[in-house]
Amino acid sequence: MAIRPDAGELLREQSVLNSPPREFSLLFNGDASIDESTISSDSIRLVRAGGDGVFGDANDVQVSIGYVGFVDPGGTDPENLNRIMLRPASTAAHNATDPSVAFPDDLYRIEIIGSGADPLMDSDGSAFNGGQDSLTTFRLDRGLQVIAVIPQPIERVGGVLQVQDKRIDVYFDDQEIEKSVAETKEFYRLVDTTGAPTAAVNPDMVEYFPDENRVQLNFAAAFSTATYRLDIGLKSALPGSAVPTDQPFAGEIGTWFGDLLNVGDAGNFGDIGSGTAVKVSSEISPAGAVALPASPGGTDEPGHREIQLENHYTLPNTGVDPVTPDDIKVVRYAFPVNFRPNDAGIVYQNFISPSEKEIVRGILEIYAAEVGV
Repeated sequence: MAIRPDAGELLREQSVLNSPPREFSLLFNGDASIDESTISSDSIRLVRAGGDGVFGDANDVQVSIGYVGFVDPGGTDPENLNRIMLRPASTAAHNATDPSVAFPDDLYRIEIIGSGADPLMDSDGSAFNGGQDSLTTFRLDRGLQVIAVIPQPIERVGGVLQVQDKRIDVYFDDQEIEKSVAETKEFYRLVDTTGAPTAAVNPDMVEYFPDENRVQLNFAAAFSTATYRLDIGLKSALPGSAVPTDQPFAGEIGTWFGDLLNVGDAGNFGDIGSGTAVKVSSEISPAGAVALPASPGGTDEPGHREIQLENHYTLPNTGVDPVTPDDIKVVRYAFPVNFRPNDAGIVYQNFISPSEKEIVRGILEIYAAEVGV
């Protein structure tokens, strides 16, 4: 069987996902013919480790399922009987009242139960996978998530409630942040959406409280009445400030700082004036195709089997001379109704099912990613 999150690649053991899937397609063998009455959140489960990276202990959380069942409930089409849709109840990173209705960064496992008293079964009454459970582990790692933003919070100071009118509190999910990163002022920018293009400011001071997953932004002045937007995570220059400007070079640039021209001079660094900067970038490019040793397994290699020449040997690999690699190949495939005749002229019909085609496509996607075709 195979598991596909959303429309992405098939899950492999220990896959890392960077966004929470809205659904998982569980693709079974073409003749699985699953008994719909045995599909439930007990026979197909989504479990997370609870932050410790270990399954089977008290930290495990069984994720609430919004739906698990056939794509077409009650349908009898053979393709429908071989595919189960699993949808988590929520893709939110946090739930304040019920941790099972959350999809935070964690280690997860999709469990398809074939053992015990209530396994997943086929229409013949046979337990899934010969009575053995199938366990597929993956990790969700989508980076820090902002849980809440509280502008001008109210605190009790000396027994009196006071509005902190120069402050914004930002709460993150339960992930550790390096203090130096969390307290980088340039990662937080308050923008007056109705003001001038330059109406954006960074906080004067940032304090990180890891026990509360809270970052406190302290500004120089109280906020005036306006509509604001708080940008978090992008370290960029404020509008109106000097930014690096790409400039073409007239010749070879220097190799040490003593070659730099004075401010205001024009030369191979362009015209460096007041309030500007120069961004120097380069790249290492290949000098061209490099001949490589011939691949093993040529048709003239000693011990090669004397068999009918196969399709991938239409241009036989012979000799020991270096070979210059071709461009990245495009390998085409199809699912014809009939196969080509063999040497005896016999034509065989292709009985592959639609669900099996999906599995083949997923496998070929993995090969394409790994071998570069």
